[in-house]
Amino acid sequence: MEWEPVAGTGEVHSWIVTHQVYAPTFVDLVPYTIVLVRLDEQDDILIPGPLVSDGSDVTEVHQGLRVRAVTERVDDSVGQLAWKPEA
Repeated sequence: MEWEPVAGTGEVHSWIVTHQVYAPTFVDLVPYTIVLVRLDEQDDILIPGPLVSDGSDVTEVHQGLRVRAVTERVDDSVGQLAWKPEA
């Protein structure tokens, strides 16, 4: 077994919009959409994360929406894996 690079792409399997603040770091982000993504390279693995956009357009979330993994800085001490819709 060895490490292999992956594309970091997949499709939205399901999603939920959360209005609950679970940590002080996220208070300014609610409401936000959490998506569950089925990876292209390993379709039996589902990875959750927030859906982010570039701010130019509102994305309508739907099953099968193509997304790409991105890293997002929440604050100076917290980062997270997020998903950005592919153009």
